[in-house]
Amino acid sequence: MLLQTLNVLKKSGVVLLPTDTIWGLIADAQNEAAVERIYQIKGRNNTKPLQILVSSEGDIARYGETDDFVSKCITALSGKSITYVLRAKSGFSLNPKLVSKGKVGIRVTKDPFLIEVINKLGHAVAATSANFADAHTPSAGGVEVVDVGIRSAVDLVINKGSCGLGVHSTVLDLSSGVACVLRNGCVTEEEIQRLLL
Repeated sequence: MLLQTLNVLKKSGVVLLPTDTIWGLIADAQNEAAVERIYQIKGRNNTKPLQILVSSEGDIARYGETDDFVSKCITALSGKSITYVLRAKSGFSLNPKLVSKGKVGIRVTKDPFLIEVINKLGHAVAATSANFADAHTPSAGGVEVVDVGIRSAVDLVINKGSCGLGVHSTVLDLSSGVACVLRNGCVTEEEIQRLLL
């Protein structure tokens, strides 16, 4: 599975697989054609950026600006399924479609297979939920919960069982010196506030 996934990613392909949160689509974050294919498959508005997945908290600073405030928040929320919105690091080689208004969304995956994929690839993957734009996001379950149109449009389906939580990650903006929840998900705003006290 690993070699097959890496081969597809290196050839500008899109992979459908279960993540630690929901079923997702991934592509090489440094490959412009691959990122564009995700937008085409989903019918997603080009102005809506995708997030990137990294394999460890140490890799967050590779793509996003991290000051003392950001670092303290990430440490306090360690292990939680949170997509951090940070100021994008200048000079990093990600597709411009992964950056919006100078910011990038970064999440540390906890899925062992995805961690291995990212480590072998050598950099982040672009990621998004496996659904058509504005359609219902597939909940927990096997690959059959993903729309057949999505399944037939991707280059590879990794069917290794159910996804993790069946709920989106929480999106937390740390780019302006305060913690602001942009999207509720598997970590509640109340839990975030408690952990950041």
